[in-house]
Amino acid sequence: MSTSALVNTGFESPAPDVAVPTAVAKALGLWPPTRAWLVSADTGGGEVEMAYIETGES
Repeated sequence: MSTSALVNTGFESPAPDVAVPTAVAKALGLWPPTRAWLVSADTGGGEVEMAYIETGES
């Protein structure tokens, strides 16, 4: 798989976070997750809902 990524977007978090499109998560075997939470996130484009997967779980 070949893709592009933004390394420094100005996003701040207390722990490392990786956000990828669903298609990439499927290709990496990370989607669908067996355990995830739906969370709201504030972005430059407004609030969005996304699946949150704890470290080491998929």
